[in-house]
Amino acid sequence: MNPTLVRAVRLRCPGCGEGRLFRGLFQMNESCSACGASFKREQGFYLGSIYINYGATVIGTGGLYALLVLALGWSHKAALAACLVAAVVFPIWFFRWARSLLLALDGSVNQQQAAGSDATGSATALAGDDARAGCAMGMALALILLFGLGMAVVTILFTLDATGAEVVPTVGSIERLDPRFDELVPPDAVIEVLAMGFDWSEGPVWMPASGDREACLLFSDVPRNRIHRWRPGKGVDVFLEPSGFSGPGGHGREPGSNGLTLDREGRLVICEHGDRRVSRLEHAGDRRTLADSFEGKRFNSPNDATVHSSGAIYFTDPPYGLPKQWDDPQRELDCCGVYRIGTGGDVQLLCRTMTRPNGIGLAPDEKTLYVAQSDPREPIVRAFTVEDDGRLGEGRIFFDAAPLAKERRGLPDGLRVDARGNLFATGPGGVLVIAPDGTHLGTLLTGQATANCAFGDGGATLFITADSLLCRVKLAAP
Repeated sequence: MNPTLVRAVRLRCPGCGEGRLFRGLFQMNESCSACGASFKREQGFYLGSIYINYGATVIGTGGLYALLVLALGWSHKAALAACLVAAVVFPIWFFRWARSLLLALDGSVNQQQAAGSDATGSATALAGDDARAGCAMGMALALILLFGLGMAVVTILFTLDATGAEVVPTVGSIERLDPRFDELVPPDAVIEVLAMGFDWSEGPVWMPASGDREACLLFSDVPRNRIHRWRPGKGVDVFLEPSGFSGPGGHGREPGSNGLTLDREGRLVICEHGDRRVSRLEHAGDRRTLADSFEGKRFNSPNDATVHSSGAIYFTDPPYGLPKQWDDPQRELDCCGVYRIGTGGDVQLLCRTMTRPNGIGLAPDEKTLYVAQSDPREPIVRAFTVEDDGRLGEGRIFFDAAPLAKERRGLPDGLRVDARGNLFATGPGGVLVIAPDGTHLGTLLTGQATANCAFGDGGATLFITADSLLCRVKLAAP
């Protein structure tokens, strides 16, 4: 790299690279403390740095806007607001580098002037016949920067498809183990990243358009105690805060909501870690507690739920939301149960033998309930027969993820069942696609610890929450 440019970036003398150009944020030294070269110029010379600063600000805010909208999924309004702030702050911060770059363009210190100063000790001016030279060089560099911005904009525009679809980055890969997988996930499918930057994304649910409500995806950020909303073309915003802990102070690492689902009337059912309850968000906006205890003892931390066509709600209750989990002194129950909230509000304990029940889902005919267990000692998905009265019959191991857990990151967590009875279950490596007969058909390898997933767009899309990411995979027509 050109040594003069390196010196400019380091805010050092362009001639010797030792002396500092500035002694404060805006105050420039008159000469180099090492070689004596003068940093003075003809009056008006440093006006050229304004052009450099302008060009750098334009390309910087343009790049920031593209990053926020295309990579992070911000709405255009939010991205413009952030760019407005950047356009004010950045030129102030970049002031010194703009002057330093202009001085570097003016050339190295004249050898005769670098050798010393006049009899009075005052340094002579560097090259630059008049102020027009500085302005011209500043304008030239600004044009170069603006050209770079133009090329970036052109590149973005050319990567848009003919319909103007948004450019979405991808992550991971897709593993195909059985020919039946291609009937579910098209050969050209990729894992798209819709948004990022969350602490731990969880519990996605698709909300179809209804009345004045736009179709959207809701999902939890458990540590931040929020439910976020993602809308096509608008990105992510906060839908509900607090989402799972309404008390004062903190509440461990996972205070917020976890699993989300919709009841038969399209109302949002929320598994709340911090408040240790299953609640429902009414159409009017108020929240109602559906269940917070069993036989007078508070739940551990409801984790995930699924709704039966009768209106009954099945949910799991591991200890992950308690500050010290199983060893927390606030724990009141002696098991991590699978429960059912009846249509009349009664709560039944259906299973107490699973050590860490987590994701939960019903088969299309509602005769089988699948429950994932996120215990590293026994990472499995169990299948239970659903009796006519809603209780559970004998359970069996439907899928054993232990061999995969030895090689890949993650444990069984959230799951969804498609219209054909296939499980899309998060686990080691990403999202495992498992046929109704228990065959592992393939894996959506996210490269992240993957928490949960949900179908959207009538089953044509799978949304995935993977650590700090919100992802999407286009599926074959259901």
